[in-house]
Amino acid sequence: MIQAPTNVFWLSLRDEFTHTMRHLKPTSSGRIEPLVRPESLDANIDDIPTIPWKHFVAHEFVQGPVLWLVHGYNAEFPVAAKAYRQIRATIDDRVRFYNNLHASVAIHLRPWIPRTIIQVLWAGGWSGLASFAPAWHRAKTAGRLLAGAIDEVVYAMHRSCRSSSAIDQRIVGHSMGCRVIGETFKHLASRTLLTMDFQVFLANAAIDKDALDKEYSVLSTLSQRCVAFTSQRDPVLKLYPFGRALTTWNPARWTVPALGLGTTSRGGITNVDYSSHPEHASDHGGARKTKVFYQSLLN
Repeated sequence: MIQAPTNVFWLSLRDEFTHTMRHLKPTSSGRIEPLVRPESLDANIDDIPTIPWKHFVAHEFVQGPVLWLVHGYNAEFPVAAKAYRQIRATIDDRVRFYNNLHASVAIHLRPWIPRTIIQVLWAGGWSGLASFAPAWHRAKTAGRLLAGAIDEVVYAMHRSCRSSSAIDQRIVGHSMGCRVIGETFKHLASRTLLTMDFQVFLANAAIDKDALDKEYSVLSTLSQRCVAFTSQRDPVLKLYPFGRALTTWNPARWTVPALGLGTTSRGGITNVDYSSHPEHASDHGGARKTKVFYQSLLN
């Protein structure tokens, strides 16, 4: 028997950017700490009690394997919560399916199931193309904050289990959340001294098609596996160059398509094109609704 994820938390990185939630206060070292809240169904994020960051890290709330989820652009709390719960529901279904198998079959089909899921909430914009550029730049700061959080969590897990073995972790990003992940790994590459066993999954990534060859090449070098899911029929990614033009004065970047559209980035990654899927190929959130996504994530 295997268990469904038992520890599910929200990790809020928004407070440094917005006034819609109470602001975090710097610690004695002057560093901003993230907010941690346990998952609570049918509750507004502000109504969920906060777990102090030091308490969260020190008291072994996080147990491996760990799954990190990072939403994309134009996804406030209700939208992110719906997407995250869809992923968790599919994981729960996989657990039930596995536990109903005969033991002689199950031993060959054991899925990867996280013990802890950390659902990241960052200031990914509100609505309309006008907020694309501010969200694009906030993603960079969110990546720095997330890297610090991951670094501390992994350090605490190593300390609690007194082991030098790698902490088994997977991270999923959607749309501009993939930029957050790229920035996160750039910081992790320069700061962490601990062993991390990371696998990265990029769904409908709103990053430049050559990003994994250039600014985010660290995603393939620092991770055990990096998989990108894209549909050529994604209506939002087709508009990506228009949003990207709002973020830079460099004309060479104004016509660059999103990752997976047109020429495929090399970058040492696995590219999965689900353009032929009859139901979800034209859905910007379609990757997480396909079987191939979960076959990759949970194996």
